[in-house]
Amino acid sequence: MNKDKKHKDAQIGMGMSLFRFLKFWRQTQWQVAKDKESLLVDYLAYFLLFGWFFTLLGWLEYLLYQRRITRTPIVHQPVFLLGHWRSGTTYFHYLLSQDPQFACLTLRHASTYPCCLILDKLGWLKKLFDDQVPQKRPMDDVELTPDAAFEEEYALLYTQGSCYLAWLFPAVFQTFFQRFLFFGNTSLAASQWKQQYAKVIKKLNFLYRQKRLLLKNPINTARVKLLLQLYPDAKFIYIKRNPVDVFHSTLRLHRKMCQDSAIQTLTEEQNKAAVMNIYPSLLQRYFDERHLIPANNLFEVRYEDLVHDPLGNLASLYERLQLPGFEQVKSRFEHFVMAHQHYAVESYQSDDELLNTLRQQWHDGFCDWQPDAPSVSSSRAAG
Repeated sequence: MNKDKKHKDAQIGMGMSLFRFLKFWRQTQWQVAKDKESLLVDYLAYFLLFGWFFTLLGWLEYLLYQRRITRTPIVHQPVFLLGHWRSGTTYFHYLLSQDPQFACLTLRHASTYPCCLILDKLGWLKKLFDDQVPQKRPMDDVELTPDAAFEEEYALLYTQGSCYLAWLFPAVFQTFFQRFLFFGNTSLAASQWKQQYAKVIKKLNFLYRQKRLLLKNPINTARVKLLLQLYPDAKFIYIKRNPVDVFHSTLRLHRKMCQDSAIQTLTEEQNKAAVMNIYPSLLQRYFDERHLIPANNLFEVRYEDLVHDPLGNLASLYERLQLPGFEQVKSRFEHFVMAHQHYAVESYQSDDELLNTLRQQWHDGFCDWQPDAPSVSSSRAAG
């Protein structure tokens, strides 16, 4: 079994208990595609063999650390990096993480969230996890390491759940997104999410020694109001990209994730419908709520502009958000940009019918990005 295959079998919620997996699978009426039966067996075996182990370590970690986590104050309110999937959020996250004033959740800590503090103390277990991580992300070949900056949404898989369960169980794709992205439009569900999310942030605050958290999570694009209720002085960065490129790249992401992780299948038309529907809903919620952010706490940038002039845009970002130390870390940014300047992304072809559909259904996204702009493809990695 090669390295990528081992990681593939448990890349969504690798520390999940078997009970939790069955709980969510039950909501699909136990559906499984015929060509996914072997993957289901892998999941069941993995969660049966290792889920209890992660659960026990999680209980132990709670007993050892919870009081200290709760008592540790948050000195710096977080910086939230927002934007639809495939808008350049990963590239921007990796770029900003070169500044040592920020702490970024790592792939290792996100994937083993319930017991990540103990895992750091157990060198053999840490090495066992690190050996499972592929060298590149499956959807775009972006470099991947155990210490790569990652999304805290994966940590939420172990609390109340996450939209990303849809990539395990695509038969209820829309249900999971409505439930965990918009909380079924109920105040109770939103309140429960805030409680769980605040616990995640408190633990990360303790884990990373009270440094300012730099958190990239596309789903948070629709949670500005809730985030401000938790962290009223938080800073926000919003990146936007040509909607045509976003559509094609997101569709590719969905295909790849469902191919690698799902125990059910979606048709190509169902995949397209999911991408087509989520984009305007996510962005509209952001457009409705961004006025709540104080002007000096919000920086917006086009992905294409960031790629064209990364240092100039970073200088503007630091000035707008009143972040210290840009000149001291400028050389780090330059080194990162130079190292990734030749990274090529996929180019896509769009027929007139698709372009017209996108311009109609994603009209607000086009207006936000650039009115009447043609599709472009850049020479950097997006994510």
